[in-house]
Amino acid sequence: ADNVLDNLLADGKIQPMIVVFPNGNANVTANTEGGGARGGAGGRGDFGGWGTPFDNDLIKDIIPYIESHYSVHTDREHRALAGLSMGGGQSLNIGLANLDTFAWVGGFSSAPNTKPPAELMPDPAAARKKLKLLWLACGSKDGLIRISQGVHNYLKEKGVPHIWHVDGNAHDGTEWANNLYLFAQHIFKTPTTVAATQPPAPAAAVEPAKKFVLRVDCGALESFKDKLGNVWAADQELDAGKTWGADDGLTIDRPEVGITGTDLVRIYETERYSMGSYKFTVPNGKYTVRLHFAETFEGITGPEMRVFSVSVPGQAVLKDLDLFKTVGFLKPLVKEYKGVPVDNGQLVIGFTPNIENPQICGIEILAE
Repeated sequence: ADNVLDNLLADGKIQPMIVVFPNGNANVTANTEGGGARGGAGGRGDFGGWGTPFDNDLIKDIIPYIESHYSVHTDREHRALAGLSMGGGQSLNIGLANLDTFAWVGGFSSAPNTKPPAELMPDPAAARKKLKLLWLACGSKDGLIRISQGVHNYLKEKGVPHIWHVDGNAHDGTEWANNLYLFAQHIFKTPTTVAATQPPAPAAAVEPAKKFVLRVDCGALESFKDKLGNVWAADQELDAGKTWGADDGLTIDRPEVGITGTDLVRIYETERYSMGSYKFTVPNGKYTVRLHFAETFEGITGPEMRVFSVSVPGQAVLKDLDLFKTVGFLKPLVKEYKGVPVDNGQLVIGFTPNIENPQICGIEILAE
């Protein structure tokens, strides 16, 4: 973990931070033989020192000690909690029960000590308001994936934004290092979404004035004009007062990553990932929809490491899309659908994860 964070800091990919690694078993000391072992006083029913005793240790002793001995921010927006396996369960149990203390929470391969979802989050509305980031992750080969999957399903049902990160690993160090690498890059940063006051980009000049045209540079903070004069709108989430946007997910920009084979390089340098859908309010009629993808994440090094499905109204589902297998790394893929029908004023593009998170770089919606 220290090497992961040191390298991220050296590369300028994370905010400077103080990281504390406490022993998750409060019934032992650093000098106790087998100090990291599970069990201990209290029995396995309440996971001994891994349960309430550690909750109290963290909130009442460890955090006050750090704040009194180091120069740190003391507000919730500058405090994150994450862990793996038993520590993943502890992070969810403690973090979600103390949203006045933690704004960023991550559970990697969370173990059976994780509380049932309804106990973890009895007030979804408060969680939606207070959480800056909730990260759930588990490998598809992990026998404990049912635990994280159950939490994910509950959060999705209650409309609580979160990242659900599934890859092809098991209950192992690779899974945990990968998720620390990703999680650390998202904490203590301003969310990369467009302000509510920013309007959608204007229609491109090359299109007929009366036809609906919208091009979205997914993941981008600023609009972009391509060589043909077409304007691509900056990305946004679907909040009150907006006519289009993503329902959730995170965005990332990888400038000069090395995209080849296209004149629209800028479009493929940005992406939104881990979203459930994009929704657009459009006039009824038929549309051409173009979806732009490219695999630019260095953590994807071969086939079957990111697989997801995409649905477009009135079209066959784009099932089990594997970008690396289909076109390779840093190569664009465009999927075009003609005659997409809209009869209720809504055009919804849906994304379903299989392995890892869905992602998309650009969307074009053109009235026919």
